[in-house]
Amino acid sequence: MFAMNRTESALLRKNILFLIIIPGTVTGYVPFGLLPGSFLPAGWHTIIGVLVVFPGVLIVVSCVRRFWKEGRGTPAPIAPPSNLVVGGLYRYIRNPMYAGVLLILAGESICFRSAVHAVYTTGAAIFFTLFIVLYEEPKLKKLFGPAYTEYIGRVPRWIPKVGRLLNHGDRMKI
Repeated sequence: MFAMNRTESALLRKNILFLIIIPGTVTGYVPFGLLPGSFLPAGWHTIIGVLVVFPGVLIVVSCVRRFWKEGRGTPAPIAPPSNLVVGGLYRYIRNPMYAGVLLILAGESICFRSAVHAVYTTGAAIFFTLFIVLYEEPKLKKLFGPAYTEYIGRVPRWIPKVGRLLNHGDRMKI
């Protein structure tokens, strides 16, 4: 284990708190609140759903870690990063954390075989897109200026460029 100074430790706690409150609420509290009281998923759809949820969880955790280590902040607007986060999955799409959350929600929709969850997932995707376009991107342009403008020109919002994925010679560090 490595030793952390107070600042590093406080930042880690803030990121863990963010992870529990925001993605935890969106992917846990709300979706499970939509379930009937005695619901227990079982069957092939459960396996497929879990296979979709698992990478989503890894993506979200990886992104939060990247905000802690590279960004020196959190994904939360109340404690934004000091540095522009462009490494790891952020090299391929600008919003991997939102993509990870949507994977989790899609997997839950499959797992629960629930049209209500599918509608919730669709609503979340629409909300995320509007939030990104109307709030997050303008705020990041103000915060990071030309560096963020260059990043927008180089990295797509949602769908990675296939050539970029195939031609990336260096090992991706998540």
